[in-house]
Amino acid sequence: MSKEKSILVTGIAGYWGMQVANRLLQTPDVRVLGVDTAVPDKIPDGLDFIQADIRNPLLGDLLRAEAVDTVCHLAFTDSRRRSEQNFDFNVMG
Repeated sequence: MSKEKSILVTGIAGYWGMQVANRLLQTPDVRVLGVDTAVPDKIPDGLDFIQADIRNPLLGDLLRAEAVDTVCHLAFTDSRRRSEQNFDFNVMG
């Protein structure tokens, strides 16, 4: 019997985050958690959604509490005028 993997997908309210999550939800023995500041239009069955900012240091506590072993970091911003915010989301988050 294999151990269930716990995968966190950031940016779950965005197109790519939801695409990856939907694919992962089709995989046996995988638990999918989704994090975003925005609420997705539709939360698929089997997805555990957490509304949070990935820059919040408490996210580390969530990773430990939920025994997350894989993170798919798909939260990003592409604003050319906000380079500091881009760095926070794309690198620090």
